[in-house]
Amino acid sequence: MLDIGVQTKGIIPEMDIDKGFGMISEAGFTRVDINIDTFLKNSDLYAGKVNKFFDASIEELTIYFNQYTKYPVCGCICLAPGVED
Repeated sequence: MLDIGVQTKGIIPEMDIDKGFGMISEAGFTRVDINIDTFLKNSDLYAGKVNKFFDASIEELTIYFNQYTKYPVCGCICLAPGVED
C-alpha cells in the first residue's frame, strides 16, 4: 500500500488536535507532515528572528512531539536531521 500524506498547515494547531487528525484520516491520508512553520515561520527564519522553541533539547522536543504519535497518521515524526522517533 502506498502511504499518502498531507501537510498540517491550516489544520494543526488551528483546530483541536483530535478533530484535525480525525479530519485528515477521514479524508484518506495515511501520513502527515507536521508543518514546521507553525513553530518557526520561514519569513522569521530568513530574517534571523529565531524563536526559543528550537533551543529545547532533542529530549524536550521529543516529549512535545510525542503528543502527535498517538494518531495513526503520524507514524514517524522527524525531529532533526537523522533523528527520528
